[in-house]
Amino acid sequence: MEETLTHGRNDDTAPIPVVGDTPARGRHAAPPARHGASAWVLRIAREGGIILGLALLASVLVRLVIAQPIYVAGTGMGPTLDAGDRALVGRVVLAVMAPARGDVIAFEDPGGWQELALPNDSAVYRVLGVLGLAPVPNTDVIMRVAAVGGDRISCCDPSGRIVVNGRALDEPYLPQAMPTDQVTFDVVVPPDSYFVLGDDRAAAQDSRYHLGKDSGAISRADLRGIIIMRLWPPQVLATPAAYDDIPDIQASP
Repeated sequence: MEETLTHGRNDDTAPIPVVGDTPARGRHAAPPARHGASAWVLRIAREGGIILGLALLASVLVRLVIAQPIYVAGTGMGPTLDAGDRALVGRVVLAVMAPARGDVIAFEDPGGWQELALPNDSAVYRVLGVLGLAPVPNTDVIMRVAAVGGDRISCCDPSGRIVVNGRALDEPYLPQAMPTDQVTFDVVVPPDSYFVLGDDRAAAQDSRYHLGKDSGAISRADLRGIIIMRLWPPQVLATPAAYDDIPDIQASP
């Protein structure tokens, strides 16, 4: 009798089962967690989306603050920059220094400088334009600074050369045997402005053809930036030595 009581159901020393310690079994058991290929794909897609979003944000910040790729649409800057080339425009440079004589700059078309029609008006094409992979018409113009505010610039000396502050320019970057005397002029550049010329003087619709407004000069407010380099084929655009000896003087025509 004692043995029965010791090992029976009334034994106070028998462990009492705790609810939840033992997994449920049978048809009411919870299904096992899934960690298959679908979960892996979702995780990769989520992380990839985050990385892509951060990359796009960084790209926008770089374009707005530091530099921007630009598509060369016109032919006026050949052979330095030919139509179809991609160039890199330095934006932050304008915050610390003004363009100098000889620099190649990009500026917003003040009207009538560059008339280009979009060959494709799709949204994809416009995105490519923003990324500098396609032309954006009637907005960005690329030219070389020939004179800055206060300079007197004229065309031409007896040898057909551009004259800045009384000093004739020898311009080795022009196409071979290219004349520069297509337009005769003699002007003083307004303050905070730039008189710009294309390297291909025969094709460029530059300051010489807009003398009726601000003596053909571009306002600093219209500048996009200074062209740092041609992206492909790669070439850094340094300031030509031809402008080193130009004196800083003011004179009236």
